[in-house]
Parts: sequence; structure tokens; C-alpha cells
Amino acid sequence: NMSFALFRTVKTPEEAKPIFRILESGSIEYKVVENSESFDITFAGNTTFKDLQILIPQDQFEKAEVLFVNSTDAIVNDVDQDYFLFEFSNEELYDVLLKQDEWGPFNYSLSKKILTERGEDISQDFLLELKERRINDLSNPDDILHLNSKNIFVVSKMYVILGYLSSLLGGVLGIIMGYAIWTNKKTLPNGNRVPVYSKTDQRHGRIMFFMGVIVLIIAIITYFNNLTLI
Repeated sequence: NMSFALFRTVKTPEEAKPIFRILESGSIEYKVVENSESFDITFAGNTTFKDLQILIPQDQFEKAEVLFVNSTDAIVNDVDQDYFLFEFSNEELYDVLLKQDEWGPFNYSLSKKILTERGEDISQDFLLELKERRINDLSNPDDILHLNSKNIFVVSKMYVILGYLSSLLGGVLGIIMGYAIWTNKKTLPNGNRVPVYSKTDQRHGRIMFFMGVIVLIIAIITYFNNLTLI
């Protein structure tokens, strides 16, 4: 069985049609999940409400990205000079090449064109090197508990505290938050899925989850025992 993963998220069927055409041109199978309401309770991962999610086989991600880039290469020659990327410095354009997953295939192709016209050597080996670097960067887990530039814990620590308090009180919120931190994964541009959070944070989530479940079970048993005594 093929393992499908999220490739693109769009708001309307009209936005999805060009994506379908490109995928079909490469004989890439896809699935569409409508009105998805996936919510990351930690507010640190992807949050999607009632969107159209386009899923493709994980081993087809790189092929699909090549198709999307190739589909835009011919279009960038007709872009007006007042397009915002023409005002970017070379360093900013290299950042677009590095973060293709954020900027999309059109801006990626146009950045290559602008840099080439400015005399920069944009070889295929260099682009592959950037892609590998980006995959490595995104593979690193996010930290819920981290320090800002002034060595002060940022507000995300409050979600951990809230999760523990809710778990101790038998709250379902703590169970949900704990499970999300423990199990959440993100999809990399190459289709691989990796944990969103570090092992330390996953351990926090696991503790929250089981603590909440145990306290909730005890609370339910206590409640029904009290009913029998009345």
C-alpha cells in the first residue's frame, strides 16, 4: 500500500485544478480530503480549517516538485519588472531558493532567473545542495521549551504548564495537548514525515497524556462510587 502525505493545501476547488493538471501530467496519483479540520492544540504546527488537502504518495514528492518548477520556468519570462522579487537583494533571492517550500515554484523559478541574469552561477548541483540543507533544517524538531535572545522562556512554555495543570485536574485538554506534543509529525518537502517536537518535549507530552488519563479515570470511578453512596 502506498503511503500518502499532505502535498498542498488550498482554499477552493478552483485553486486545486491547476495542481491536479500538473500532477496528472506526471501520472502522479492524488487524493483530496475536503473540509479537513486538523488542529494543532499546541499552536506550533500546521493548523488547517475547512481547507482542501491534496495528498500524494510520499515517494512521489520530489518528482512532483520538479513538475511544478518546470511548469513555471516558461511563465517567468513574461513577468513584469515591477514584481516584488526584482527588488530583492541576491542574498534574499538565495533565501527564496533555499526555502522553496515556503515561496512556491513560481517565485523559486523567478529567483533562479533573476540571479542568473545578475551573473550568479546557479548550477543544478548547487540547487540540490540547497535542497539537502533545507531538508536537514526542517528535520530538526521544534522546541516548545526554548529561550529567546534575552534567555527568557517564551510564551510557548505556558502551553506546557497549562497541559500539566489540566492533566492533574483530569482535564481532557491536557490529554489532547499531551497526545499532540507526543505524536505530532510534519511532512518534509521530500515526503518524509518526522516528529514535530524534540524527544524532551515528546516525553513531556507522553507524561501529560498518561497523567491526564489516570486522573480522569480516578475521577470517574470516584464520581460513580459517590453516586452509589447516596
